[in-house]
Amino acid sequence: MKNIKFLAFVLIIIVLLSCNKITHHNIPDPTLNTPVITNVEDAYTYTINAHAFSDSLSGILDFSSDETVITYTVLNYSQGSADLKIDNAASTTIYNDMIENNVVLVESLHEKPHQIELVLENFTGLLELVLACEN
Repeated sequence: MKNIKFLAFVLIIIVLLSCNKITHHNIPDPTLNTPVITNVEDAYTYTINAHAFSDSLSGILDFSSDETVITYTVLNYSQGSADLKIDNAASTTIYNDMIENNVVLVESLHEKPHQIELVLENFTGLLELVLACEN
C-alpha cells in the first residue's frame, strides 16, 4: 500500500513538472494592432502597440483654445512609418511629421487644431499621441 501511494505521488510530481514546460506561443496578444482612440472636447489621444500594422485615419477635433500642446512617444520602434498631419479650420497644415524612429516629442501649437490625419505603414512599435489644451 505504501508503494502505491509513493508511486502515485511520484507520478503526480512528474505530471506537474512536465506541465511547467507547456508554452503558449499561439495565444495572440489582444492589445497588438488594436488602436485605442479618445476624441473629446479639448483632448485627443491615440495609442497603439503595433506589429507590421498599416492603417489610415482622420478625425475632426473639438478644441476651444489656440494654445494646444502635442506630445508623442514612440518606443520599441523597428520598422515602418507613421505620417502625422494636423490642420486648422481653414485646412492649413499647422503640424506635420513623419515618424520613423524612437522619439519623445513635446511641442506647443499656437493655432486651434481642427482635423488630424494619421497614416501608419507597416509600423512596428508603441506609439502614444496626445493633443491637449495648454491651459
